[in-house]
Amino acid sequence: MSSLIQRPGRHAPALVVCALLAGCGQPKPVATAPEATPVAQPPPAAAPAAAPMKTYASEMRSEDVSITLPPNKSYDSEREHMVQMSAGDTLVYSWTAEGAQPGGEFYYELHGQDPADPEKVIASFEKKMETKGSGAFTVDKPGHYGWFFQNQSDKPVTVKLHIAGFYAPVPAAKS
Repeated sequence: MSSLIQRPGRHAPALVVCALLAGCGQPKPVATAPEATPVAQPPPAAAPAAAPMKTYASEMRSEDVSITLPPNKSYDSEREHMVQMSAGDTLVYSWTAEGAQPGGEFYYELHGQDPADPEKVIASFEKKMETKGSGAFTVDKPGHYGWFFQNQSDKPVTVKLHIAGFYAPVPAAKS
């Protein structure tokens, strides 16, 4: 014996013959896999917060400065290089003291001064015996900012300074 089943969705009805086997046409239990336990996924990593954008009233500048300092026996063995900066301005720098030996023969300070009173220090960033340095700083007060270099060796030293940022030039001053 056979059973005829009509398949819907065809242009002409189609007949499918189903052999009469035990339970043909009857719903059969279907074996199912045990339900999977959901695995907790870590939350997606947050993108790093972007630093706030900053605009400046002045144009960006850059310069390379070469300062030759004679041996320590001379008054000219020390020199400052300063720039004028407004509150919020940023400066990036790198310098080397060519001819200076590591170990205590070359001194520098990175600081800020009040333009009306150059003896008044308004910021002090570093004071070290070193032959090179690099970094960046943003000032919170207007003023003259820069370096004091002092050759304490018995040989000439040439400072090669590269700066870039938002500043105005200030004529070099001797200390």
